[in-house]
Amino acid sequence: MRVYATALFASMAVALAAGNVALADEEFSLVIDPFLGTASLRNDSSANLSLDSYLLTAGASVLNPATWGSLTDAEQPGWVETSSAANRVGELNLFNSLSFQPGQSIGIGSPYIPFAPSAFGEVEPGFDT
Repeated sequence: MRVYATALFASMAVALAAGNVALADEEFSLVIDPFLGTASLRNDSSANLSLDSYLLTAGASVLNPATWGSLTDAEQPGWVETSSAANRVGELNLFNSLSFQPGQSIGIGSPYIPFAPSAFGEVEPGFDT
C-alpha cells in the first residue's frame, strides 16, 4: 500500500530549479509505504521538473536519518545533505539540479519509522496533539 504523506509530514517542500516551490500534494510528491517506511520523490506533473533541494519535516520523531537513502548517498553529483535529525532530513544542490520526467520517481531509502501500536486505539506520534 502506498500513500501520500501529506497528513504525516507537517511540511514537505521542494525547491525546483526555476525557483518555484511545490508542496507534497501538488506537482511533486513524497510517497511513503507506511508499513515498510520506504519513500520516494515523484513528479506528478505533465512536464519535466528540475529538483535542486528538498526538506522533509515532521512534527514528531518519526524519521531515521540512518536509513534515509539520500541523493548524496547515491553519489548524485553536487548533492549535499543538510543537518538531519529524527524530525527532519533534507539536501540541496547549489550548482546543478536533478531532472524528473513526468511520472518519474526516485527512491530515498526508508526514512520513515513505521508505527507499530502496542494496543488497540493507540495514537501515532505527531497525531496526538
